[in-house]
Amino acid sequence: MGLLTVLSELLSQIDLFLCLYGLVGYTLTLVIYRLYFSPLSSFPGPKLTAATEWYEIYYQLVKGGQFFRKLPEWHERYGPIVRINPTELHISDPEFYDTIYTTDRRDKLPLHSSLPTVPSSGQSTIDHFLHRKRRAALNPFFSKPNIQKFVPFIQSRVDILINRINNEYKESFPSLAWIMNLVLALPHGVLKKIAPEKWRPILDWLEDLRIELRAVMYGTKEKDDTPRSTIFHEIMKSDLPPEEKTEHRLHEEAQVVVGAGVETTKWTLTVAMFHLISKPELLSRLRAEILTVFPDPSSPPSLATLEKLPYLTAVGQEAIRLSMGPVQHLPRLAHNPLPYTDPKTGRTYIIPAGTPLSCATPIIHHNELIFPSSHSFIPERWLPDPITGLPPRVKIPSGEEKPLSKYLVSFSKGSRQCLGMNLAYAELYIALASFVRKCEFELWETNHEAVELWAEYVINVPKPGTGVRVKVL
Repeated sequence: MGLLTVLSELLSQIDLFLCLYGLVGYTLTLVIYRLYFSPLSSFPGPKLTAATEWYEIYYQLVKGGQFFRKLPEWHERYGPIVRINPTELHISDPEFYDTIYTTDRRDKLPLHSSLPTVPSSGQSTIDHFLHRKRRAALNPFFSKPNIQKFVPFIQSRVDILINRINNEYKESFPSLAWIMNLVLALPHGVLKKIAPEKWRPILDWLEDLRIELRAVMYGTKEKDDTPRSTIFHEIMKSDLPPEEKTEHRLHEEAQVVVGAGVETTKWTLTVAMFHLISKPELLSRLRAEILTVFPDPSSPPSLATLEKLPYLTAVGQEAIRLSMGPVQHLPRLAHNPLPYTDPKTGRTYIIPAGTPLSCATPIIHHNELIFPSSHSFIPERWLPDPITGLPPRVKIPSGEEKPLSKYLVSFSKGSRQCLGMNLAYAELYIALASFVRKCEFELWETNHEAVELWAEYVINVPKPGTGVRVKVL
């Protein structure tokens, strides 16, 4: 008698109800363990979320990216530390943020790390030490001195964009063009490929990435440092071992670097321009400041000059605060026990080693003690002290004063802080100054919902059917 025949007879004798009872028994045992015997059972939070991950899955998939809305509700009810699923704690405490997102060892969770199409990229790397090695290969390219080399290139792409807006504007123009060209240093890039099929560039650039990569790897482009050095050059000349320099992995790395910069930059500029156009007094103040260093529209100032403009800086900071970057909880796994003391009750919790911890950006950016009227666009909150000239500070509940910039966490913090932060600031300064100096807009069939966070699907999504629409005057 064959093995398959024996197995078939055995399976036919198994009572299906017995299987069902076993499944129910296992589920009940698991729920009881999670609620009463888990190392996290003593932490506050809803019993349903402590029992199952399906609560979060329901709000993300069925409700449509709405789980982030539950976090402030739970903190209001349960306090600053809440168990939001069977294994994870979410902490609503601005003073504990730097402990979660630190340069010390913090691994990612597999479920929250891998982007399905780029599992070997730095963004998807789970292990802290491997991530540090992969990031070190890219750090020189995104350093502030290196970004300075690309300022003329960024300005030229912004100028092309503005000329198209002023001369032939018909629909929104994606920021993909200059970001992709900057990072990959393609001679003409996606800008020449813009066509009525608005998604065509996004489909095309994946192949452009691979062509550029092969050119660097196999010698049709030099691997040394040039004024138009690419991320591929940086990785190829780094100390990474050969298995980290394969064509497949480098292609994934480039996808993440480009993709991460496209939507975030576009959204931040959109938020900034909407609020400036809707508040003429803010726009007038910013334009007056920019005109002091940008009197000739054909002769833009240097990035260093723009960075010294206090109101332009304040507008940029406020736009970054409200655009927020990723809003989902980004858990980090600490390998040592961490004490946490509730500032209101004084109760101290010992967070077990290996517990995923998170603090979502909206929790910090909409903390009314730090950012009063947090849902309003108020650049003035970022202006230097008019008497001392020092950067703005905020008094925390303990009575201590700290720099307001400490609580701007759109780029996260620690060893996994956004790699392209210097690039993002450079783009924001240059684009905002150029838009305000050279363009006149009027909002058209647009309201505040167009720039409010509606749902979270890795990127921030506004309410369906909305969008910032303008008339070019």
